[in-house]
Amino acid sequence: MTFSKKNFIILGTIVLVLVLGITLTFRSKKTNTIETNTTNTLDFDIESEEPTSIPTIVSKPTSTPILTKTQSGISTAIVTKIPTITPTRIPTRIPTITPTLKPQPTKTPTATPTPDTNIYATGIVLNTTQLTLEINKSYKVDYRVEPNETTDKNVSWSSSDGHVATVTSDAWITANNIGEVTITASTVNNMTTSIKVKVIESKVTPTTVPTTILPTTVPTTIPTTPILVSYPSKIDLNLSRLILPVSETKQFSVLLQPQNVKNKGIVWSISNGSIATITADGLLTAKSIGKINLTVTSENNLTDTATITVVSSYDSISQATPTQKPTPTPTETIYPPITPPVGSSLKRNNNSSSLITSIERKSGYYLTRIWVKDPYSQIRKAITSRWQSALETVNVIANTEVSRKNLKNKILVAINASGLHSGAYEYQYCTSSTKLQCKYTAFGTYIKLNGQVLRDYRNEAAYDFNTTIFGIDKNGNIQAWNDKKGSSRPSSPIFKQIDDAGVRDTFAFYYGATLIVKNGKNVYGGVLNEATRQTFCQINKNNFLIATINSGYTLKKAADLLISLGCQTGINLDGGGSTALVYKKPGESATSFIYKGSEETSNGRRVADILYITEL
Repeated sequence: MTFSKKNFIILGTIVLVLVLGITLTFRSKKTNTIETNTTNTLDFDIESEEPTSIPTIVSKPTSTPILTKTQSGISTAIVTKIPTITPTRIPTRIPTITPTLKPQPTKTPTATPTPDTNIYATGIVLNTTQLTLEINKSYKVDYRVEPNETTDKNVSWSSSDGHVATVTSDAWITANNIGEVTITASTVNNMTTSIKVKVIESKVTPTTVPTTILPTTVPTTIPTTPILVSYPSKIDLNLSRLILPVSETKQFSVLLQPQNVKNKGIVWSISNGSIATITADGLLTAKSIGKINLTVTSENNLTDTATITVVSSYDSISQATPTQKPTPTPTETIYPPITPPVGSSLKRNNNSSSLITSIERKSGYYLTRIWVKDPYSQIRKAITSRWQSALETVNVIANTEVSRKNLKNKILVAINASGLHSGAYEYQYCTSSTKLQCKYTAFGTYIKLNGQVLRDYRNEAAYDFNTTIFGIDKNGNIQAWNDKKGSSRPSSPIFKQIDDAGVRDTFAFYYGATLIVKNGKNVYGGVLNEATRQTFCQINKNNFLIATINSGYTLKKAADLLISLGCQTGINLDGGGSTALVYKKPGESATSFIYKGSEETSNGRRVADILYITEL
C-alpha cells in the first residue's frame, strides 16, 4: 500500500494534535490557597501539610488509524476514535489548624471588708457653756462624751484666741488678757461644742512686800484656800449594794470630787417608791419586799447607783453585811496663782495653762513668782553635759536642756543648785577610792537624775561632807534629809526614805545651811556672814518663789525674807559667785541672764547642776 503525499500530511496533523493535547494537560495544576485573617486574635499552629499530587492521565486503548484502499485506488486513513484523557485527582490532605489561646492575667480575689464595729460619739456634754474669768485665773471644764458606749472618747480642745485665753489637753482654761474667746471641744469624729469665755481685769489688789521692814506674818494677799470649781467631776455613794429588812433604815452618804466644789447640790431617787423611800439627806427606809435601784444625781447630772434588796427579816438575809465601796482618793486641790504687782519693777511676765511666771526687781534681790500646775513633773534638774570631766555655766546647761527636750516654745526659768566638786576646790575631800568619781560633779552621797542613780555612796562613811539632800516628792512638795558622815551613814534610813518619797531629782548643799524655813518658821540655828544668796521656797502645792539675793544677807535675814513672802518650806542653795538666774519666754531658743554673781567667765561661774521649771 502506498501513501500519497496528501495522506502523510493528514497523519502528521493528527499526531501533532495529540502531542499538543497531552502537553497542555500535564502543565495544568490546581493551586490550593489558605486565607488568613490578620486581625484574628488567635495564633495557629499548622501540624502538617503534604504537596498536592500531580494529576494522572489514564488513556483507554483505541484502534489505530487504518488505511483503506478504495476502489479508485486511493488510500484513505480512517480514525476510528481519539483517546480520552481523564485526569484523576489524588486526595490532598488538609492541614489541621489548632488555635493557641494567649495567657490572660490572673485576677487577685477581693477581700471581704471587715464590718465597722466602732460606736461613734454623738456629742459632748459640758458643765457650762459660758464662763467669766479674771486674768491669770484658771478653770477646769467637766465634760462627758455621749453615748457612754462610745468606742473612742478622746476630746481635743482649742482656743480661738490664745492671747485672751488658752486651754490644755485636759480641759484647763487659763485667762491671759482682757477679751472674749471661744473654747471648742471636738471628738475624733468631729462632733463639737463650745464655751464662750469672757476675761476680765483681776479684782484683787495685791500688796507689795516692804523692802526695808520684813514682817513676820504672812501677807493677807496669799491665798489660804484652794480655787473653787463650779461642779464636781465625780460623784460616789458610800455603798454599792445593800440588803435591808422591812421597816429598817440606812443612812447613805455621797463624796463629791474634787473637794473644792462650789455647787454641791444632789438629788436622791428610788426606782420603786412602794418598796423603799429616801429623804433629801439620804436616809433610806425599807417598806416592802422587793429589789430597787437607788440613784444620786449632782447638779451637772453626774450619777451613781446602789442596788437595794428589801427582805422580810434579818433571818432571811444570807449576807447581812452591805457591800462597802472602797474609799475614793480625793482629787488634788489646785491653788490659784499669786498675782504680782504691776509697774516698772516687773521684768518678766509670761503665762501658760500649766506655768505662770513673773520676775520683779526688788531692793537687794530679784523675786521670781512661779505657779505650776504639776510641781512633780515641772520642777526638774539638769547636769553639766561633761559630768566628771568639766563644769558648765547655768545658761549653757539650761540651753542644752532646751535643745535636748525641744523646749523652744515653752517658758523656762533656771537657777544654780547644788554645791560642787571641782578639780581644784573641795575635790580633795572625797575619799581616795572616790576621787575620780567626785571630780567635776555635785555634792552628795546620793545623786539621782530623772530617777536614775548617778552616785550611791551610802557605804562611804568617810565621804568628808555633812550635807542636806532635798528634792520634790511624788506629792509635789519640797522634802529635805540631813546626811552626816561617819560610821552610822551605811545604816542611815534616809536613802530608803528618799526612794519611798518618789524623789526623781536630788540636790545637795552643806548640812545646816540648806533647810532654813520649815512649816513657816526660821529653823536656821547657825551664823553665816552676809553674802549673795540663792533661795528656793514653797508657799503651797502650786506656788513657789525664787529669791535671788544680790546684796549682803545673812541666812537668818534670808529666812525671814522667805517667811514674809509666805513660804512654808525654804531652801538655801549654793550662793556667792555661783549664783545665777536665767529665763526664756516661748519662742526663744536660748535663755538670757537676769542675774549672774560672778564674772569668772562671760556667762558667770561654772556649776555641776541646775534646778529649772518649765511647762508641761
